[in-house]
Amino acid sequence: MADLQTDPIDALIGKLALYPNVRCRLVANGCEIDPPNDGGFKINLYHAGDGWGVAFGEGGFHEEFADPKDALEFVAFGLSDRCRLREVVAPLLRRSVVERCHESDWAVVSEVGTLGWPIPFGSRERIFQNRLIVG
Repeated sequence: MADLQTDPIDALIGKLALYPNVRCRLVANGCEIDPPNDGGFKINLYHAGDGWGVAFGEGGFHEEFADPKDALEFVAFGLSDRCRLREVVAPLLRRSVVERCHESDWAVVSEVGTLGWPIPFGSRERIFQNRLIVG
């Protein structure tokens, strides 16, 4: 298996080989993982400057990490049923929210977007959740 510090992309692909039903592919600067189940979201791990980035879904959610181990742990979190992605779309506005389940409650981990106030009329919200790793 690849050395995590020198090549986290190869390390991720090696780990995903344990799940033959999960499709992933190399893309510019990184790796893209297709949703592992219906209602799931895609995940990208990519090289970002001096660190690593992780993107969830189609709504622009992204997080950057200096340590590749932290980036890979965030990818694993995104593949687990303890994580969900809420994407809110309205005309000209978009917000993506990652939430973590603690017991039966969902709490915001991080969010990105252009919307930081109450959601305007005409918006729609979709919730996505991967269930590759059950915990």
